[in-house]
Amino acid sequence: MISCGRSSWWNAGDPIGGLFFPGDPDEEADAGTGDRDCPSRGGEYEVGHVAVYAMDHGPAREETISVTLPRGWLPPDPESGEAELLGEPRFISPSAFSVALPNGETRTFQLPEIGRDV
Repeated sequence: MISCGRSSWWNAGDPIGGLFFPGDPDEEADAGTGDRDCPSRGGEYEVGHVAVYAMDHGPAREETISVTLPRGWLPPDPESGEAELLGEPRFISPSAFSVALPNGETRTFQLPEIGRDV
């Protein structure tokens, strides 16, 4: 099992399902540039994913992790790279694990419910 973060996820383009209106000066000024020190426009963003591998057989299973951020959110030290990392998966029971997210949340997953085959 691994957890994978994304580069500059808090401002990498439009939020999931977000609408961007070119020509609106406020929207253009806050548009996600992918620069680490640019604040988030706010909304739901894909922060990364977890992948579960069956070592003896079968495909890996992957689950996308999304978080909702307020407008203007920035990690404490955007240049450090730590804001792009997810925590190591930690088993909390034989069939459940948790992952610390860069925005301070902890997300819990049940192994049988992990998403799609990859």
